[in-house]
Amino acid sequence: MNKHYLTLELDKVLQMLKNETSCDDAAELALEVKPSTDFGDVCRMLNQTEDAASLLERFGAPSFGGLVNVNNALARAAAGGSLNQRELLAIGQTLRSIRVLYDWRSHCSGVIFFSTALRSINILRIKSFPALSARTKFPITPQNFCRI
Repeated sequence: MNKHYLTLELDKVLQMLKNETSCDDAAELALEVKPSTDFGDVCRMLNQTEDAASLLERFGAPSFGGLVNVNNALARAAAGGSLNQRELLAIGQTLRSIRVLYDWRSHCSGVIFFSTALRSINILRIKSFPALSARTKFPITPQNFCRI
């Protein structure tokens, strides 16, 4: 493991993240998270996190309970196989969870995120004041704009 990951105790952080997941597939994905070293990617992910936190504050958290991986059962049904009662109930439960998430997302549609609006305003402000751009220690581009 990377020595920086050991210093950050990334394995413990990922284990805590795994403990917060609501389905087995998400738990596996949580353990596979790797920190990014690309500044543009980090800025994009930070903005996504800020936008998600804004949605959670405004509309509350959606329920992810009831999500189960039903891929095998669906593949067997598509191939003409029959499903048992447990598989049918799992598919129904997953469909209900998807409907709840879809309803929550449609309830949030049309929201303008503060971080997006702020970046747009600041980009316009910087373009209209080239002297500000000249005084910065780095070139102002969309990739490194989140430093401002």
